[in-house]
Amino acid sequence: MNHKQMRKIVIDEKKAMIKVVFSLFDEDNNGYLDYEELKFALKALGFLVKKAEVLKMLETYDRKDKKLICFEDFKTIAIDKIMRCHPIEEMKYAFKLMCGDYQQGIGVKELKRIVDLTGLEINSNDIESMINEFDTDQDNIINEEEFLKIMLIED
Repeated sequence: MNHKQMRKIVIDEKKAMIKVVFSLFDEDNNGYLDYEELKFALKALGFLVKKAEVLKMLETYDRKDKKLICFEDFKTIAIDKIMRCHPIEEMKYAFKLMCGDYQQGIGVKELKRIVDLTGLEINSNDIESMINEFDTDQDNIINEEEFLKIMLIED
């Protein structure tokens, strides 16, 4: 797998994460987030937002004047916030998400989870090859430094 494919996995994981976060914080399962749900959902994505900013989002995106945000609007808000992030910090955040419970780095298990989340069909041998290709210290995991090198490779 080359760095373009790895970037696609990161982008796909972000999209999947946005959907998962929306579902988790839509506590009443009505398909909308209210003020509190929106604030905590954005926090779960790594964005600390102030009350005024959340109220402005509700004002901007609430088409029915119910103080609620639908999934499509939440996705728009989240993607906009992600796009405005500092790229290196965003990559570090993505790395932490990809690590899951194994905070030392991305191993075969974590990469398999990511591949499954994104719906890509990559077999176990290819996953192991990806780890081996980018694992410069040969410890069978991709650490943060190795991950940043992958993400910053220029074509």
